[in-house]
Amino acid sequence: MRKGFGRFGALMAIGVLAAACGGGDEAAKPVQQPPPPPVAADTTPAPSATVAAPTPAKPTLAELEATALKSIVDAMNAHDSAKFASAYTDDVNSNVFGMPAVNGKADLQKNIQMFFDEYKDLKFWVTRTWTKNDMVATEWGWSGTDTGGFMGAKPTEKPAGSMGLTVAWFTPDGLIKKEDRYVDFGTMLTQLGMVKGKAKPVPTPTASIEAHVAKGTPDEDKNLAWATAMNSTFDSKKEADFLAALDDNSDFTDASSPMPAPMKGKADAKKFFEMWTKAFPDQKNTVTNSFAVEDYVIVEDNMTGTQKGALGPIHASNKPVNVHGADIYQLANGKMVHGWSYSNSGELMTEIGVMKPMGAAAPAADAKAAGAKGAKGGDAKGAGAKGTTPAPKK
Repeated sequence: MRKGFGRFGALMAIGVLAAACGGGDEAAKPVQQPPPPPVAADTTPAPSATVAAPTPAKPTLAELEATALKSIVDAMNAHDSAKFASAYTDDVNSNVFGMPAVNGKADLQKNIQMFFDEYKDLKFWVTRTWTKNDMVATEWGWSGTDTGGFMGAKPTEKPAGSMGLTVAWFTPDGLIKKEDRYVDFGTMLTQLGMVKGKAKPVPTPTASIEAHVAKGTPDEDKNLAWATAMNSTFDSKKEADFLAALDDNSDFTDASSPMPAPMKGKADAKKFFEMWTKAFPDQKNTVTNSFAVEDYVIVEDNMTGTQKGALGPIHASNKPVNVHGADIYQLANGKMVHGWSYSNSGELMTEIGVMKPMGAAAPAADAKAAGAKGAKGGDAKGAGAKGTTPAPKK
């Protein structure tokens, strides 16, 4: 800031003495001095101080995250792979469980372009978000018509679509540096007729987004502790503790895989728990990430074990599995009232030999398996869906 200052001027009055000369003894008359000339007012304006323009406030991380999310949605619906990739760091790590990991922005752009090429009328939308600091869990849906062919297969011209979940980590600049994506390929393959089974309906877009932001309250801490304890019941096989964590009227939806309907109440939960723990008696469930937002808890986990028992119509394979998933629990009074599970059933089905690896020839013909849920991935620990209830034998 500059300092202002003024100029000051002064005029000196000059007295003139005029001596009148007379003769003799005549006294000299005093000379009258003329009045001083008027002093002109200084009209030069004082320089004004320079006012610096206010510095725009830097967007908050939450605002940057929201901007990135909108950019992704817009890019998906515009089928603009470059714009989609611009929301990510150059060295981003993107995991789509059941598929090879994608590392780097360039590979991510190629990966999403393949999806655009397959579904030229693709629609994409977001239904719910859960935000805590640099982590954002986003539930989304997609739909489209297979006019390009799935991974090199002949186009089926059939509609497909499902719900999914992405858990993303952001940089301070609002770019995604890591993400875990859960989308069920078993659902899609069933819808396209590439795998036998009852196809789950294609979801329809929603017009609004339900947003939840962590408050950092003691209740959120309690909810997180609840999720840790409930997850451990599968390893300990403590059915009573599992059921005690659920509200009597709880429901659990396998949001991403082919499970036909939500599981409701403790009776369904009990049946599921018995089936799952017998199918994988040596299972080890490891929570890889969890955070609480309001009355919700978001949990990512990794289940390892050996399928030594039947999963509905799928006989014991005696094969080891390593599957991933995410669950969202909504609690009230310390018990789960609603739950949603997300995973890729193709991951489990591939590992137990029901399905061939993605991209390798055609998948196995019988995928009632897809009903067995992508494994603990989107496990269904909630009210009874550690995966998905397999389709009954016909």
